[in-house]
Amino acid sequence: MAHFVGIASEFTMIITLSTTGGDVLVDADAPPTVAVKDSAGTTVATPVVAHPSLGTYTVSWTPTGAGDFTVEWSYLYSTLPYGSVESFSVFPLSVTPSIPAGAPGYVAEIKVVDEDGVPLENMGVQVYDEANAVLLATGYTDVAGEVDFTVQVGRYQVRFYGEHLLASVRSPRQINVRVPPPSNLWQFTATTFTAPVSPNPYMCRCWGHFRTASGRPLANMMIRLLPKQDPAVIGFTPQAMSQGAVQLTTDASGYAQVDLPRGATFELAMSGYLDSLADFVVPAQAGFNLVDIIFPTPTALGFAPVGPTALSVGGTADYVPTLTMSDGRVLSETTDALSSSVVEYTSSDETVMTVSTTGAGVRVTAVGAGAATLTATVRAAGVMPRVPAAVFTVTPVAVTVT
Repeated sequence: MAHFVGIASEFTMIITLSTTGGDVLVDADAPPTVAVKDSAGTTVATPVVAHPSLGTYTVSWTPTGAGDFTVEWSYLYSTLPYGSVESFSVFPLSVTPSIPAGAPGYVAEIKVVDEDGVPLENMGVQVYDEANAVLLATGYTDVAGEVDFTVQVGRYQVRFYGEHLLASVRSPRQINVRVPPPSNLWQFTATTFTAPVSPNPYMCRCWGHFRTASGRPLANMMIRLLPKQDPAVIGFTPQAMSQGAVQLTTDASGYAQVDLPRGATFELAMSGYLDSLADFVVPAQAGFNLVDIIFPTPTALGFAPVGPTALSVGGTADYVPTLTMSDGRVLSETTDALSSSVVEYTSSDETVMTVSTTGAGVRVTAVGAGAATLTATVRAAGVMPRVPAAVFTVTPVAVTVT
């Protein structure tokens, strides 16, 4: 029996044919015939081999492109047929440190699993350059826990963001993308986290993970909380609840937690983040993500009436938006004009209708026949940037103009 060895270079494929154990083939009736076929079975080359002096036949073949191939060779020995079929792949190989600028690059596959090996879906993954300074790509793992990036050959820093999944991977992690083979596949194991809750029914355990700009845990960050107003009534009996100033310091993993009275209002200052005081209200829950409280961002928006709406050109319709924030607050234009400062109400087609805000809500004006939707986007300067960005779900209103 024979075996096949292929060594790829930038220009040629060296095909070596020999018997198992290197038996001499000089007694063969004739030199072997060789056929190289592509994945469709079409012969793309028939290299000619010479009769060797030793038991090895070598031919050179220049691939016309990358792909999957087979090499079929056969010979007669004492009038009996012998041969072999071997498979191989040709990759666009470069011997230089990086592939040429503008080339399509190679697929780097990142997979994230939990401690039990179960794939984690929707883990945020960011790829930075080797210096960990320039963001090149962002993606989220699929149901198989995998996300792919097409990059050039070289070293990269990868950051992971899974706090919204209560899971984390130590970041950044370096990968070295090389010309296949070998496979550019990396698997990382995430540490899962169980959100804590306060055993006290009147308290909320506020917890959070904080990162540096480079994605590393932000240790030793001071968070100072000053009470402004405490709940006056707890349960059925009026009673006072004393709450003094609280100062937190994040641990080595960038984590901090504290129990605070539900419904209480605090002023907050964070070293390096918020040097001026900002107010927040403690959610009426047993536990809550401190990041969602400190850096509230829109999570859901709906309109009343819900539509659909039919208008004639020149007609108008008014809607009251209700905006839910990540800290649990519900904002309405009729009671809190803050909602229009963090979201922008838009029309999907301004040739059909335009959108404006009023003191009581949002007004659409029909300007041309057609169909459009009333929707909204988060204002870039309206909230503090977060990674990964919070998912903002909008229930739009369909409007038809005749």
